[in-house]
Amino acid sequence: MFVQDGKNLEYPCTAAVAREDVLKVNDTFGIAATDGAIGDVITVYTEGVFTLAADSTAAITQGSTVYWDATNKKVLAAQTASEPAIGKAWAAKVADGTTVDVKINA
Repeated sequence: MFVQDGKNLEYPCTAAVAREDVLKVNDTFGIAATDGAIGDVITVYTEGVFTLAADSTAAITQGSTVYWDATNKKVLAAQTASEPAIGKAWAAKVADGTTVDVKINA
């Protein structure tokens, strides 16, 4: 029996969420489709390519695995501690660039 296409999650907010925030739901990353207050249920995109803030100290090559620094809310070119992989760089980023296009959960 078909339930849904699996591209989105319905997420009950445990904290305030702003549209386009990166959320980690257990082992799955998502991007908030809307703002939400505690207790609201919002849609979270779990597929697609999104422009995300990135560490400006390292270049990122297209197609490489990238990691999420939840403390600084930025994509990293390399895992420095226990940052989880957020997806694949969909485009290259120069060393001093501040954003990168990422295909999440890829």
